[in-house]
Amino acid sequence: LDRLTHHYGTKSIEVKKYLLKLDKKLRRIKFDVLLSDHGMMDVKEIISVPKTKICFIDSTMARYWFDKPKLPINKGKLIKADKKFGHTIFLANPGILILPNYWQGSKPVKAMHGYDPKNENMKAFYLIKKRGKRRDLHIKDLRRIVFNKSLQCVRK
Repeated sequence: LDRLTHHYGTKSIEVKKYLLKLDKKLRRIKFDVLLSDHGMMDVKEIISVPKTKICFIDSTMARYWFDKPKLPINKGKLIKADKKFGHTIFLANPGILILPNYWQGSKPVKAMHGYDPKNENMKAFYLIKKRGKRRDLHIKDLRRIVFNKSLQCVRK
């Protein structure tokens, strides 16, 4: 699904067909909770950022050590920096792809994941099998479920 959405976009017929197939498969599998690690959003704009001596440019984020390059702040925001992950960290706005980057080179994609949980399209999601009733599940609840399951496995 990840590869298809990158290639065709989130609303493409290819993605819709695959989701129908995936839905049929999931109905037959026994599971309690299924999680994603990120959402996906169609690319609306492509920007570039400066390349410096020590930087890592990802598809939606650029990290710089020691340098403070001139960044397109109107196309994203600076996020809290940490020397380990970069002295300056730029996160592109949802729907913006940074090219060139170290993953795609200069080749654009139709959709991209991002990591801004304030944007609905980028939130991770969870599925609970039919017998689950919760609709307001939080991460602390998921940790408790996973932790309890692992303890049950250890006891057996």
